Amino acid sequence: MAKTKGLGRGLESLIPTEVIQEQIQASRNTGVQEIDLAHIVPNPHQPRTNFKPEAIDELAQSLEQHGLVQPVVVIKNNNEFQLIAGERRVRAAKQLKWKTIPALVRTADEQQQLELALVENIHRDDLNPLEIAASYIKLVELFGLEVVEVAEKAGKAESTVRNIIRLLNLPQEAKDALTDKVITEGHARQILALKDPKKQQELLSLIKKHDWSVRQTEMFTKRFKTKGSTKEVAAKRTLSETPQTKKLSQVYNRTVRIQRTAKGGRLMFEFKNESDLKKLTKRLAELE
Repeated sequence: MAKTKGLGRGLESLIPTEVIQEQIQASRNTGVQEIDLAHIVPNPHQPRTNFKPEAIDELAQSLEQHGLVQPVVVIKNNNEFQLIAGERRVRAAKQLKWKTIPALVRTADEQQQLELALVENIHRDDLNPLEIAASYIKLVELFGLEVVEVAEKAGKAESTVRNIIRLLNLPQEAKDALTDKVITEGHARQILALKDPKKQQELLSLIKKHDWSVRQTEMFTKRFKTKGSTKEVAAKRTLSETPQTKKLSQVYNRTVRIQRTAKGGRLMFEFKNESDLKKLTKRLAELE
C-alpha cells in the first residue's frame, strides 16, 4: 500500500482536530482500499474536462517509478465509486494499465461534515493569511472542490480566495515577514505585482527599511513598473510623496514634497515667483 501524506498544518488549523480524528483518521484506518479502476466514475460536478496529455504522461512516469504517494478520494455509491479527488491520478493509472488503485473511501455524510466544519471555522481570527491559503489548496486537492466552490462555502468572493492563494507564490523571506506581521497582506500583494524575484526582494527590503505603508508601497510599485524607471528613482519619489503631501498639494494648488533626514525631515512647498511666494506665506500665516 502506498504511503499517504499528512493533512498539513493549514488544514488542521482550519478544521477542528476532533472532526479530523473522527472523519479522516477513521477513514485512513479502515477506508483505504484497492478499488477496481473500472468501478470508478467521474465526478459529475467536475468542471475541468481538458487534461493535457503531456501532464498525464509525466504523472504516469512518476507513478511507474515511485508508486502512488497519495490515494485518490472517492464516495461509495452502490456498486460504484464516485471520484472526488484524483482525476489525473486515475487517468495516469489507466494509461499504465493498472487494474486497481489505492483509494480513500468516504461516505457522503463524512464529506458533508468536513465541508460544514470548513464553513464554521474559516472565519477564525487566529489563522494567518498563509495558513488560510495553504488550507484552501488542501481543500481543493483533498476534497475535490474547485476554487469557486471553496469561495461559495466560505462566504468569500472567488477573487478574494484566489488572491489569498497567490500569497503562496511569495519568496520565502516575504512569507516569513507576513507570518511575523512585519508586513501585511496588502504589502504582500504589491510584492507579487513585481514578477522579477530580485525586484520582489528589493521591494521587501525597502518596506522594512522605511516602514512603508501599503499606500506608499503601491505608489512605489506603480512607479517601478513604469518603463525606464529605476528602483532609486521610484524609491526617491515614494519617500518624498505621501498621502499627506498629496492632500496639501490639492489644498494649496502646488507641488508639496517632504525631504527626509536622519531625525525627521523638511516639508517643501514649490512656488512660481516672488508674488506666488507672498500668497503662500499669507495663507500659511492665517493658520496661526
